[in-house]
Amino acid sequence: MSKVSVSLDLSFAEPALRHMGSPGEASLSMLVAHDAAKGVYAHAVRFGNTGLGIKGFWGGLLLKASGDPMYASRVRHSQRYLEGCDLSEAYAELGGHLPCGTDLDCRLFGEVGYDIGVVSEGDAYLNLGHPHFADAGELVFFAVHELHHVGYTVYNPLYALGDVKTGSVDMIALEETFASIGEQVNPTALILIETTVAPGTTEQIAYPIIKQAFEKRGIHEPPLLAHSYERVMPGRNYVASVRDFWRVCSGINPAARDGVVRFLDSVLNTRQFPLTVLDRPIESETAKIIENSYRSVILAFMDEWSLFAERNGIDIKKVIEAIRVRPTHSNLLFPGPGIGGYCLPKDGGLGVWANRHILGWEDELFKMTPLAIDINDTRALHVPQLVRDALRNMGEPVAAAKVLVLGVSYREDVGDTRYSGSEIIVRRLAEMGANPRVHDPYVTQWPEIESQDAYPAPGQSKARFFARQGKLASLRIVPDLWAAMKGVNAIVLAVRHSLYLDLDPEEVFRAVGRPFAIIDCFLLLDDRSIRRYLELGCEVKGMGRGHIKRIKESIRKKDAE
Repeated sequence: MSKVSVSLDLSFAEPALRHMGSPGEASLSMLVAHDAAKGVYAHAVRFGNTGLGIKGFWGGLLLKASGDPMYASRVRHSQRYLEGCDLSEAYAELGGHLPCGTDLDCRLFGEVGYDIGVVSEGDAYLNLGHPHFADAGELVFFAVHELHHVGYTVYNPLYALGDVKTGSVDMIALEETFASIGEQVNPTALILIETTVAPGTTEQIAYPIIKQAFEKRGIHEPPLLAHSYERVMPGRNYVASVRDFWRVCSGINPAARDGVVRFLDSVLNTRQFPLTVLDRPIESETAKIIENSYRSVILAFMDEWSLFAERNGIDIKKVIEAIRVRPTHSNLLFPGPGIGGYCLPKDGGLGVWANRHILGWEDELFKMTPLAIDINDTRALHVPQLVRDALRNMGEPVAAAKVLVLGVSYREDVGDTRYSGSEIIVRRLAEMGANPRVHDPYVTQWPEIESQDAYPAPGQSKARFFARQGKLASLRIVPDLWAAMKGVNAIVLAVRHSLYLDLDPEEVFRAVGRPFAIIDCFLLLDDRSIRRYLELGCEVKGMGRGHIKRIKESIRKKDAE
């Protein structure tokens, strides 16, 4: 059983209520200095739910909340309930449902105005004024629910970098959760698994465990068990991507199928986005794995062609644009320095693992799926090589070079750093002796780097794959883009954030203060920008940008005339 230590902090409620009653600059400044305010704001930024600064964000939230005449009374009611609660039993039960060895030491904040409950910066947050908590007993349920999510954010299965087949799936906590559900759930309630699971989980793990628990309770009806995987896109349209999109579902039996269809019809926009109902849960589970593996394979496919383009004087950007004219190929993607997020990097591995450990097949059936994961996991290692080569062309070593990495999130215009290719870039640069700097307009803290000894759990950081990682513990996001550029030897364009799309070479050169190397990982630079950087004495490299040598030669010829 995992150890759970939770510190309850409800101190944000009083200053928030005071500001709602008498808003002003002084009260708002005090609010945004609170750890709860910072954590909630970090969550909003990370998932693209705000484009405002922290003061604008909280000012707007509390103004909206103050329009509800019952809001303050609900906050105080929830606050008094939690202060009078003995949560030790709930915490102890939580410890039994976390992955083995995942000890949880975090804070549970009471906040005001944002969502029902969220996880951010390694802590849990509950909106004390949410109408769902009119029955304060729901608070304990949601508190444990969010703390459970915190526990899972510090847990990841171990595997060797570039060899996903060495990984494994720890099913113990999931099996214990199913057993707990079977011991307590109303037998007529629909049990819906909405997360991504290994194919076979619903039918061969969840169903037998819950059915056995039912039989111990003297219940002989089968569980109403169903599966419907989420389709969600982080960013400003997060909620719409859940509600207004096609969903797939299935049930363990006809009654469960009917139940999940009725439920999803009641909460999703199925009139415009009809459900697809499959015969068996394993089909729904497999659909999710194939869906993400398909995208992973397409992205990995471009890796070899990107390298081919670099070696043979080809601009992969123009090649992709030419192919996209054909309607059947309009979604051809360029992966940049690998792919990230919590789904694509690992979901195919669940299928590989399930084939042997749930479904019992001993052969090496899977080839493309694990290979794609391995390629995507290690693609970012090529970027430090480009940095090294560019600096070498300028007569400078990569050792001790100041290298600015622009972008640390896994995709453009969000602040989610999970499985980001930038982490691999920074770690390999540090191993090569460089001194990395980082900037990202959507990220204020980078736990994978800043807390590498403990995050996602002790011994599970990607730091274990690289040497000379100790100095990275002091690496912090530089908030000012132009200040971050001053005096660097190299700049890596790692993420397609809007802020980086139209950087003017002249302005960048003035900010740096001297010629430097610039490495384009995501086809951000057009030929005009490449030419201007070269004319300023800079060295330019890029993933898939093999034509840069031609531009360089044309400049030399022009200068020689």
